[in-house]
Amino acid sequence: MKKNLQKVLILALGLTTTIASAQWSASSLARFDNSDSDNRSGEMRSTLSVDMSAVHISADYNWNTNGTMGSGDIYEAYVSTDVMGYGTLTMGRKDLSFGSGALISSNSWGMDRYTNDGIDFSANFSGFDINLGTLGGIDMGNNYINASGEFGGATFNVLMLSQGENSAHGYDVGYSLMNGDLNLSVSMNSDYDGDEMTTIGASYNVFENMTASVSRTTYGDATKLTDAIGSTMLTDAVAAVAEVFTSGYAGTDSTYTNGYGFDNDGNVIVTSTVYNDGSYTAVSDTFVAGSAGSAAVDATYSEAVAATFTDGFGMANTQMSAGWANGVLGYQAAGTEVTSLGLSYDLGDISLGYTAHSLTNEGSADREASVISIGYTLNDNTSLSLTRIITEMEVESTWISVSIGL
Repeated sequence: MKKNLQKVLILALGLTTTIASAQWSASSLARFDNSDSDNRSGEMRSTLSVDMSAVHISADYNWNTNGTMGSGDIYEAYVSTDVMGYGTLTMGRKDLSFGSGALISSNSWGMDRYTNDGIDFSANFSGFDINLGTLGGIDMGNNYINASGEFGGATFNVLMLSQGENSAHGYDVGYSLMNGDLNLSVSMNSDYDGDEMTTIGASYNVFENMTASVSRTTYGDATKLTDAIGSTMLTDAVAAVAEVFTSGYAGTDSTYTNGYGFDNDGNVIVTSTVYNDGSYTAVSDTFVAGSAGSAAVDATYSEAVAATFTDGFGMANTQMSAGWANGVLGYQAAGTEVTSLGLSYDLGDISLGYTAHSLTNEGSADREASVISIGYTLNDNTSLSLTRIITEMEVESTWISVSIGL
């Protein structure tokens, strides 16, 4: 009994020490839709995180301010270990983001955050950061490799994704000039269907704390998924057949042959002998119906099937995948060009931002969208922000966000 009690106390002491040494943190994000002052609504997300040596666990709990039942879920849960000094192996659920974020990215603004389950191995070789791993669990057929680095004022990021027989890739290149005041960037991406999205941008520090930016995003033509199938003949045409009649038989007269006889004096005389008796009296021709005719039948053909195409570039699990629900302009249709102009000003505790988007597509009318944001940092743990969004569909919304961290 004493030995069992001793083991329980030792286990409890070890568990208490582990929990006490763990690093705990908590944060809460509340966002209120202030578009209609008579019908305001809000959402809240609270996050609790704990780090214990090589283990990290964090959970989100979301609920609405109208009092409806909320829902909770594990945000991140992974274990990491050093691999003989060559790199770090991480297994579990993790929030990933690489390069421009067009293929894989976090969602820090929206309430529903994106994570990936799998394995990640990260290492640094001669100044280049390498990440390779799996997505969707331990599935070697669904994997990625990312390489990034910086040299001579230039930065690059290359991301390659493989999902069965399909692949996606992204190439990002940046270059800084004028002591970092001018930054140029190019991002070229292709999704699993082969659709393309290319962004060329530049930003310039007008003066201290103020930055102006411009970018042009071009979406390539939609990728053909299936070829068109033409109409083919299934059955041949059949010509009309007329009604057929058969004739009867013509009657015949009686026929006779000349016979010979003797009279009383013994002389030969000619007589007529009936060869054909009178049953074959001549009659007119008659007709009886033969086989019935049939109408003409047209040939039959299969229905033609048009070629099918994708809707354009798009990837799941990115900030752009849900568009304005995540506070950004989402993916656009194939053939669209988006020109964006931005201006940001950081005054320390106060930040201002404005971005205007102009969308053009030959298949639709030109559209406009814009985002205005004002942020204020109350202290090291609390910040407020106001975001005004006018979408390309002319839908206006105003969001007030409160972020608290512990």
